[in-house]
Amino acid sequence: MAQQGIRAGGLSDWTLERVKLIANGRAGWDGNVGDDGSNSGRIVLREIEIGWNGCGERWKTGEPWACWAQKTGGYGDGLGTTETGGHWLVEDAYIHHNTSDGLDLRYMDGKDSTHVTVRRTHAVANAGNQVKVRGNATIENSVLVSQCAYFRGKHFMVEGDHCRAGGNTLQLVPTSNDTISVRHNTITGEGGVLIGANEGDSSNRIDIRNNVLIGFPTFRNPDVRSAVYYANDAPARVNWDGNLVWNVKRGKCPEGSICDQDPKLANMTLPGFDAEPLPGSPVIDRVSPPPRRPHGPPRPQGSQPR
Repeated sequence: MAQQGIRAGGLSDWTLERVKLIANGRAGWDGNVGDDGSNSGRIVLREIEIGWNGCGERWKTGEPWACWAQKTGGYGDGLGTTETGGHWLVEDAYIHHNTSDGLDLRYMDGKDSTHVTVRRTHAVANAGNQVKVRGNATIENSVLVSQCAYFRGKHFMVEGDHCRAGGNTLQLVPTSNDTISVRHNTITGEGGVLIGANEGDSSNRIDIRNNVLIGFPTFRNPDVRSAVYYANDAPARVNWDGNLVWNVKRGKCPEGSICDQDPKLANMTLPGFDAEPLPGSPVIDRVSPPPRRPHGPPRPQGSQPR
């Protein structure tokens, strides 16, 4: 579509399954419909693909081109909302190559009755944050790869739109009395921070358990690697347990983590990143394997979550 693939808000108990939102000129799903745009009930997005939004397509080949984002008056989120409630489930999703954030649920209302679950999702090469959530949330069994400068030199994207909002791979926005669980994921990228948090108060709790956290030289300063975690005015209690931390800024490795061990994944270059653990990898039976490919068969599972 010339603008949005879906422009919808004010929904209740809505399910989207086996849908592709590809190469819509402004956004994949734009929930900003003006007044009364808040959603409620269960909002389920399952087996979806959201990619190349903020780009046009060559009419003969479907090749993406003429991509734009906020610096030139565009938008570019894969999915974004206005302030919203609801219990959101994003499951078995592939969210990629959008010209701003991939999944932007920054405007959840943060009430105790709302929650976001992101499960078995592969988010990669979005030009902003790969996943951004506010309030209570669970991020699990997913692969998040912030190749946020993918569009550099491609498809007419301008320099200022690469790695928007720091290109943080996972951005958490606590409010008050929130519990956020980040578990069994592989999280990597060239943004400033792998897991970032901002806002909230000391009543919040963030549990970061059994993830693989891999740093790369940052796009904005290749002499500095991405930080494993950074809290900007977010005094939440953070609990670390069982994570493997590799090649991050200043080698910082939180207590209770596996430090200084190569995770031995199938491809550890940023353009071809493949989170499948190789034989002998220290993450086997600790972090879940990569999520299944969109609309395809599941990958083989081990005897335990890996």
